[in-house]
Amino acid sequence: MKSIKILILLTVVSLVTCNCGKDNPDKNTPDEPDYSSLTPPVILGHRGMAKTYPENTLIALNACVKDGMGFEFDVRTSKDGELVIMHDDNTARTTNGGSKRIRDLTLAEIKELDAGSWFSPVFAGEKVPTLEEVLSAVKENQKGNIILAVEIKDVDAAGEAKLVNLLVKYNLLKQSFCFAQTDAASRRLKNLNASVKIGKQIGRNDLQKEITEGLADVFMLGFLPTSNEVEMLRTARREIVINAGTDGQDPAPWRNHLLSGVDGIIVDYAAQFHNYVANLFAPKSQ
Repeated sequence: MKSIKILILLTVVSLVTCNCGKDNPDKNTPDEPDYSSLTPPVILGHRGMAKTYPENTLIALNACVKDGMGFEFDVRTSKDGELVIMHDDNTARTTNGGSKRIRDLTLAEIKELDAGSWFSPVFAGEKVPTLEEVLSAVKENQKGNIILAVEIKDVDAAGEAKLVNLLVKYNLLKQSFCFAQTDAASRRLKNLNASVKIGKQIGRNDLQKEITEGLADVFMLGFLPTSNEVEMLRTARREIVINAGTDGQDPAPWRNHLLSGVDGIIVDYAAQFHNYVANLFAPKSQ
């Protein structure tokens, strides 16, 4: 009986002192990386910090840059050939201008529009910015490495030349890429300046084909690439951006995106994603 009591006592002591790591919050699991030693991909706010500020306005785009993020934005040509930033061709949704087409308005007329009140009265008076205003603000406020995803919505040949000239003027060719234009327009942009980077939204089954065709410099993926796919694109010297805008506020897929080895991630909830990354990759106290 005495030996049984001693055995029970030793077992209890062993369990208490071992604790099997279950109650040790500082102990990493074997497959949990040390995030503080990793460099996260560049975050790009979709149309700027568009869940916090009115989309595609200077305040929304600047908010990203000031927090060390890049952004995706949309470029259109006005009636008088100026490059302005707006997603829709029609002014009805994001301005007080009623149902008018951007291409039918001069820059002076576009600058009369209120691009903030539709989002909140707090932003009344926000204007539709020009491309030059955006690029100038980026150079003034940039912190570290960022990526600018320039979506070509409606830009004529003269506008393409102006766009390239502005990217050169503000020394942003290496930090930007143009996408959504036709392949013919992509070739025109390359002819204007071979350093222009062309982005293209590419499906999983078309990766090798697009590498072989050679037009796309930046592969925009709507899926989480495997390590083999990332290695294939790296070997082909392509940049990789995940378009994760539709993932919303749920952080569940964010960790996998961050650890996938891509260059950038386009997100709708830029402020929330930025905070998640800052906390995850913060240096850990010893």
